[in-house]
Amino acid sequence: MDNKTFYYARVSTKEQNLDRQIEAFKKLGADERDIIKA
Repeated sequence: MDNKTFYYARVSTKEQNLDRQIEAFKKLGADERDIIKA
């Protein structure tokens, strides 16, 4: 069985955004569809 990695990005306030977290995940090799945004 192959393992699948998912990435979870979230922010605490409306003033923050997910961009830095998503870019860091992509540098690790994450595919956009494997990033869960909250």
